[in-house]
Amino acid sequence: MLNRVEAGIRAFDPCLSCSTHAAGQMPLHIQLVGANQNVINEVWRD
Repeated sequence: MLNRVEAGIRAFDPCLSCSTHAAGQMPLHIQLVGANQNVINEVWRD
């Protein structure tokens, strides 16, 4: 999931060569939040 989110972010990066070489290295913290504001799932990469 983190790689897919990172790919979506990098798709809008104006520097395509830099974003290609740095794939898989972006620190990410993602929370899946339910309708009642409870965290359902959480993943991160430093």
